Amino acid sequence: MAKKRAAAATAPARRPRIKRIEINDFRAFPGPTPVAIDLDGQNLFLYGENGVGKSTIFHALDGLFAYGMSKAELAGALRDQANRFTPEDKRGHGTVSVTYDDGNDAAVWSAASHPIETQPGPADPRIVNAAWTKAILSYQSLLATNHDHGDEINLFDICVDSLLRDYPLVGGDRLGEVWRRLTDMLERGQIRDAQLAQINADSRMFNDGLTEALTAILPLVDPILDQLGHTDIRVRALRPKRIAYNNSASKDGRGYDDCEVIPEITFHDAPVEYPQYFLNEARLSALALAIYFAGRKLAERQAVNDMPRIMVLDDVLIGLDQANRIPLLDVLAEEFRDWQVIVLTHDRVWFDIARQYQRVGKADKFWAYWQLHQPRDHNFAPLATNVDSSVAAQALTTARQFLKDGHLHAAGNAARLATEFALREFCAVKDVMVPYVAPPAFLPASKFLECIEARDTEKHYASIIESVRMYTTILLNPLSHGGTPEGFPSEVRGAIEVVDKLLFSLKVLPTSELKRRSHAAK
Repeated sequence: MAKKRAAAATAPARRPRIKRIEINDFRAFPGPTPVAIDLDGQNLFLYGENGVGKSTIFHALDGLFAYGMSKAELAGALRDQANRFTPEDKRGHGTVSVTYDDGNDAAVWSAASHPIETQPGPADPRIVNAAWTKAILSYQSLLATNHDHGDEINLFDICVDSLLRDYPLVGGDRLGEVWRRLTDMLERGQIRDAQLAQINADSRMFNDGLTEALTAILPLVDPILDQLGHTDIRVRALRPKRIAYNNSASKDGRGYDDCEVIPEITFHDAPVEYPQYFLNEARLSALALAIYFAGRKLAERQAVNDMPRIMVLDDVLIGLDQANRIPLLDVLAEEFRDWQVIVLTHDRVWFDIARQYQRVGKADKFWAYWQLHQPRDHNFAPLATNVDSSVAAQALTTARQFLKDGHLHAAGNAARLATEFALREFCAVKDVMVPYVAPPAFLPASKFLECIEARDTEKHYASIIESVRMYTTILLNPLSHGGTPEGFPSEVRGAIEVVDKLLFSLKVLPTSELKRRSHAAK
């Protein structure tokens, strides 16, 4: 008992996690009513078509978890991104806020203040610490690691601006803070001996710190590449040069020479001189993700234990096909379980595949799933709705609503979709083998039924299988096409109930299956 009490006393406090995000009069979200998304401390997977407001969430969180900006810059950033459709008399009241699950007040970014400000202060430590460790990445962030570099990739700007900005140096400063102090010196009217001595001292501290940080991050990159399924790419070195102040007499000529961090990359153990031209899009995306993730893993070792950690990924997987996207979910689950992750995507297929993968793996309990829809009238904010982790269950909800509103064709079509998704989910959960089709394509519902029936030798699901077959052949197919409906609302309702039973059967294990799984576990 004493040991348990001692362990509890030394264990780090639980990190606060975001319960709710609210955005008002910011980019695609006009005021005066805020758009609210409830996470309840979970990770967030959000789908929305292009132009509906996903990037609004990205930029809102990036601005809230800001660092190194002045009060005027923060107020200007909020003002400049106000929505043009906000009513004239409601403008100037834009806000971005997050409420944590720690019981304290929400952290609010408004024209009057920002949570990182110390005046009137104090600054919100939850926002300040999360801002330094954050990983808020878009596809453009990944491109910056391997495009627009000319013939030689130089990761210096990425290292000091994001990848290693929060690496702690001797004396307590962060790498990014020292670099900002050095660049601020360039704006001074005159560099005297005292300022030159400070530049030289900071340059030595920066050079030593950058070399140390790159040495620390290098062993973390390849294991993440392995997890992403790219064992053929290796990062052998990240070689920095030592920066030097050029001490120009004119202000316009001042600067720092040798600002370079050059990666050495191999493919199948052969050196790759120009990886941006040689490697394909999938490998370049995986390489960029591995480098960024390694930087955040390094940051994790240095961060205050009880402070939030946030990661926002905005369509970072555009360059990867569906098969290469699933490993990312495993990396997030295994390497960033203590982070709160927000994934934004415009790809509906990926949204559905990810939900099914996480549901089958019982990881959906750690995630909240939301959709954004844009009303036809842009004077109104996008509609944010919470959806089920089960694609089939979501389709059933849609079918019920259509039926309630009297849209029989639409209800039948939604019920048909729910049936197909439920059968796929059943086969995935129950380990039912289905044939592979080349090229890969969706199998018809009848084929899934045949596979389930062949596997169900003890006839545990015979009645459900027969009911599903009846409704798909007699009712759902005619109702999902044009013409005069031949069914009745009661029959559509019956089809919905059958799919409901099919989904419920996923939670119930027959005695024989319990024995089989118990034997397999041994």
